[in-house]
Amino acid sequence: MTVRVKICGIKTIDVAMSVIDSGGDFIGINFSPVSKRSVDLKKGLEIFESIKKRSDHSLNVVGLFYRNSESEITETVSKIPFDFVQFVAHDNTLNLKLFQSLKQKLIPQVSVKEPVSDLSFVNYDSELLILDSYKEGFGGGSGHVFEWENAKAVRRKYLLAGGLNPSNVARAVDVLHPFGVDVASGVESSPGVKDIKLIKEFINNAKRI
Repeated sequence: MTVRVKICGIKTIDVAMSVIDSGGDFIGINFSPVSKRSVDLKKGLEIFESIKKRSDHSLNVVGLFYRNSESEITETVSKIPFDFVQFVAHDNTLNLKLFQSLKQKLIPQVSVKEPVSDLSFVNYDSELLILDSYKEGFGGGSGHVFEWENAKAVRRKYLLAGGLNPSNVARAVDVLHPFGVDVASGVESSPGVKDIKLIKEFINNAKRI
């Protein structure tokens, strides 16, 4: 099965279109007030609507929230019908009951600091997980790789994240055979600025295994 690819932290329509054209499967729109990849509700809605106007793809749009207020979350989700809503499990402001009350499918983003298995995630009844590295103060996108061997026992569907880039993604896929991979900083020319060439290269390298 061909690995799925999620490009996270999309801030412009042009970049979103390039992800579609390059064969991406998921796009992440970040609304976190502490992220350099954050967009406001107006821009997020523009990106979402531009994606959904194109009928030549089956791209999933993911809304990412980290350290957002409950009012920000509920307002954004009421205006944008995401395919998935992503939350960060180590967010100390997290109201899990709020996310569970949403109509959209959820993707918990979980930090891997030690060997894990499916039993490590029994509290998350979701179609997908994101397995990411951990860095204090970050909700993802830190550019740090975790020990891939720590996820070898995970059998449920997940997107592998944490320090992936065009140079190492093929090896990561070969080692773990994840359902998908997730990248933010690894396809940027500078913090928060996506590079269309790197996006295409990342997707091609991920899907060639």
